Formats: sequence, C-alpha cells, structure tokens
Amino acid sequence: MSFVSIAQYNKLAYRQIFTLAQKVKGARHRTATPRPMLIDNHILMLVQADYEPIADALSAKLKELGSKVEKRFYSSTSHESVFLEDPAFTAVFTVGCTHSATVEIASQCDAPVINVCSTKHSPVHVLSDILPVYEKRGFDFEDVSFCWHGFSENSAHSWLEAAHILGFKLSLVPTPMMQLDPDILALCQQRNRDKIFLNRSISSADVVINDTLEPDSKRLSFSRKVEDSFSSRGKGRDVTDAGLEFWDNELCVLIALMIWTQE
Repeated sequence: MSFVSIAQYNKLAYRQIFTLAQKVKGARHRTATPRPMLIDNHILMLVQADYEPIADALSAKLKELGSKVEKRFYSSTSHESVFLEDPAFTAVFTVGCTHSATVEIASQCDAPVINVCSTKHSPVHVLSDILPVYEKRGFDFEDVSFCWHGFSENSAHSWLEAAHILGFKLSLVPTPMMQLDPDILALCQQRNRDKIFLNRSISSADVVINDTLEPDSKRLSFSRKVEDSFSSRGKGRDVTDAGLEFWDNELCVLIALMIWTQE
C-alpha cells in the first residue's frame, strides 16, 4: 500500500490516519525517548535537489526518534535500480519528485511509498494543516469551512481533494499566477458544487490557512489584501498559520501514514 495523493482513499481511511497521528503526537509530547514504532525502521528518502532543506529537516527529526534514514537524490535514471540494491526499506518517502515519477516509484517498490510532496500534490502538508482542526473538533468536517490562500499548485490540488473526500466547505483563494489542474478542479467542483468555491470571501470561514511564503512582490501584495480581511472575521474563529507547529504536525502525519500503510 502506498500514499501518493489524497484522492486515493476514502473518508474511513482518513479517520484512521488522523486517529493514528493524534496518538503519535500525544506520545511525542509525553516523552522524549524514541518510540518503539520507529526503532529499526529503515527509510529511503528520494529527493529532488530543490527540496533538500525539507528532506533534511524531516530526516533529522526521524533520526531523533530512532529511525535510520538514507537520503538519495532522485533522477530519472537512478530509481529503476534503487530498490533492487536495497530491498529491506521499511518505507520510501518521495520529496519533490514529479507526480508521474512518484506513481512509477510506487508501482515498482514493495515497501510503502509516501509522497511528502510532488510537483502535482502535497498531501502530507495538507493533512498536517487539517490535523489541529481534527484535534479540536473531531472528525465531523461537514459543518467546517476552510479558506486556503496560497501560491502552490500542488497544495491547492490536495486541498481540493481533501474537501472532496472529507466533505468540508472550501474557499480556494489562489494567487493570480497559479495554474490549477482543470481536471482536478472540475472533478471536485462537480461532486461538491455547493461546497467548493474559487475566490469566495473568507469572512465566514471557520479556519483560514495562510500559505503565502513567497518573496515575489506581487504575491505578497495580494497576500496582504487577504490578510487585511482576517481582522474582520467573527470572534472565536480559528486561524491556522501554515508554519504553526508545521514540522511537528507533518512529522506525526508521516509517522501515522507509515504505520497505516504497513498494517
């Protein structure tokens, strides 16, 4: 079993994954010792060069918890033989690979392949942003409304898929330069026409995901317009900064996915 995109699995699967992630997070907060679930794990991390900082940060935290992590730079000519040389990996994490390569790697590897982020999807990032909402409100997302503002097509695609699978309302506020995959957008909007919107006002959103970390001046200008409207939202609503506890939540989701895909 592998995890390439959110659209792969149903709502029941995500209930199990979030439950596992919450247990992992609770265990991490209770003790600093490595968890038994991670000791003796051997993880292969296939990395596209531009994503090395993300891979290094995750690798360091996984090693702290007792896992052995081997990082290799991905290339189109290397991945065909990589599994024949090392058949005993517990899991394979792909970081920044193209979506087609991620799918191909998953089809060739016996170990679970978990897509941390690809050029088309960023499922672990999105699940890590949803995890705090699950912890506060449980798994009933039907009456929760999210607003996502950002510049990354891969994150936007995974948010669309998450809204489609989990059933929450989503207002997607992309920056003007973004190019969403028309097939993903059409499929999700067709099945959730009354819950998924583009560029809808965020004033009524329960949760705002501000995923704008791009230095480009036009994008920052657009970001400020959206951020200015945050202050006008109703009292008591949740605002989730994409950087808030990001590594902790992402790490817990990754561990949960690794356990879940091995069961």
